[in-house]
Amino acid sequence: MAISLQKRVNTITSYIVRPYTYPFLLRLIKTTLFGGSTSLDHTQDKATIWCRRRAINTTEAIHKITGCELLAPISCTFESIFKQAESRISQCPQKMGGAGNLDLIYSIAHYLKAVRVIETGVAYGWSSLAILLAISKQSSPCLISTNLHYSRYGDDSYVGCAVPNDLKQFWTILREADRIALPKALAMFPEYDLCHYDSDKTYGGRIWAYPLLWQSLRIGGCFVSDDIGDNLAFAHFCKMVRTNPIVVRMPSSTGEKYVGILVKRDRLPPRQIMF
Repeated sequence: MAISLQKRVNTITSYIVRPYTYPFLLRLIKTTLFGGSTSLDHTQDKATIWCRRRAINTTEAIHKITGCELLAPISCTFESIFKQAESRISQCPQKMGGAGNLDLIYSIAHYLKAVRVIETGVAYGWSSLAILLAISKQSSPCLISTNLHYSRYGDDSYVGCAVPNDLKQFWTILREADRIALPKALAMFPEYDLCHYDSDKTYGGRIWAYPLLWQSLRIGGCFVSDDIGDNLAFAHFCKMVRTNPIVVRMPSSTGEKYVGILVKRDRLPPRQIMF
């Protein structure tokens, strides 16, 4: 009980000392006290079935998008860089999110010859590393990432530790909640080549952020979202943008995991649909 109480105190304190997190904290308090979730937040079973019916593996997805085969895993292509990243992460005192589908992310960014990329959610920075390795040879590349602090620890110094110093020159992290950071990030460039979503996993958080990211994409650009089996937000968004998705099954020891991909074909705005 004492440990639980201490964690709660640390969490509250970490928000109090960071005024930029107050809007997020207010929404969190409102949800906790009054209930902010809707029935659509609890649609994992339906979402999983939806994903399962459409899912293909990573190799198939890469070929479908790029027309090319995956020659080697990114961890083998950049073996030394990955070993150094793993070493830095092993020294991290806090547990953060998993690595995601790095072969998929890297292959898409490389195929697109992406220059400007936006991602939400950083954690150790595995996806950031994959993106930066793909774009770093382009002219004036830039990755913009958003990441809310890890409240239980109150220490952001290890966020993105997988990324080596020589790649950080192409990288900007906005350490704020999506509702503050995303409008800032999207104002930095008129268009992005690739969007990777891996932050607020609630239905409401996704449905708020997805349209903003989609509107920022260039024609031919790709929208990628992790963990789409959590709820029906991604499935519904596909209908909003009238686009057939590519759903990728992720190997996972914690159950079924899916990544969703949409290729932007037109400039029509997302439709407002009641679900």
